[in-house]
Amino acid sequence: MWNNKNGSETDIVILTKVSISRNIKGFPFCSKMSASDKESVCEIVNKAATDMNLNFQRLDSISKDEKDEKYRNYMIENSAYVDSIGKGLILDEKNNISIVVNDGEHLKINALCNGADIAGNYSLADMMASIFEINLDIAYSDKYGFLTSDIERMGTGVRISNLVFLPGIEKTTDALNTLAKRLRKYDWKITALKNSSGEKIPSLYCLYNVVTLGITEKELISRAAGVVDDVVKLERTCRKNICQRKKKIVEDQFYRAYATLRYARRIDSQEVYSLLSWIRLGLGNFEIEEDIKLSDKKINDITKMMIRETNSFGKSKGMSMVTVTESADSIRAILKGDE
Repeated sequence: MWNNKNGSETDIVILTKVSISRNIKGFPFCSKMSASDKESVCEIVNKAATDMNLNFQRLDSISKDEKDEKYRNYMIENSAYVDSIGKGLILDEKNNISIVVNDGEHLKINALCNGADIAGNYSLADMMASIFEINLDIAYSDKYGFLTSDIERMGTGVRISNLVFLPGIEKTTDALNTLAKRLRKYDWKITALKNSSGEKIPSLYCLYNVVTLGITEKELISRAAGVVDDVVKLERTCRKNICQRKKKIVEDQFYRAYATLRYARRIDSQEVYSLLSWIRLGLGNFEIEEDIKLSDKKINDITKMMIRETNSFGKSKGMSMVTVTESADSIRAILKGDE
């Protein structure tokens, strides 16, 4: 599974998601579809998946535990989790790619990876999209490209998003505004993640492209690589500067954060994010004690777990931000691993 593989730039880029949207000719977009339309699309896609030796699952017929597992592993998003009626899911044999049916678009082909392998991740998604394009009558315009319900996805139909940890930029005066202006030149945006109560989550942001019309896939991948490179360089510089100027403060907050996460029995999710921010800021910028076994993977595993428990890329899952014992237990288990 994608979540078990190592990636690049994982001290900053938690995960990369490439999503390719496709719609089937002759059917309205999902927001206008009737129940019978959804059933027809599921039948058509199911047949195509069977011909491709892929397993199609109805999301409205699987158990809650199975749906929870797929949500935790980023195979489906909130919209499909909360409302599964008339929606389906196809996974490749290695669980690196998920194809969600009737959730926003008739088909959303998603490839995920840890870190920042944009080109490799895109290749996986594009390969799967190409196979579906051969087996299905996909809505396409010679003038506009692939037709989608979301104007920002029309053209290539490709959305690239990166979940990033930016405590250095966030704590540096005006660095975030500078970065946002720079990204606009690439036709990209940066948005802060929020919890289900609408509060901003410390240091966590999503980067994503906002233009797919009038640009080729090759150009899009090139811009994405430029965006990630800019963000990584700026964040590392900001972290280094803060740790040099305020070494004692960062060290103190780092060890306090680690102790709380490592030994707490009950903890609020918003507090977890704040503590992770200090750990991420300090790790790699000063020498830590030998008995503390920390890694990018451990920090990112906790982060991804918390995001899935409380929200998804800023969209509420309907879970309250309360102090929870289960999260504290899971965090301790992750930090204790390989000690």
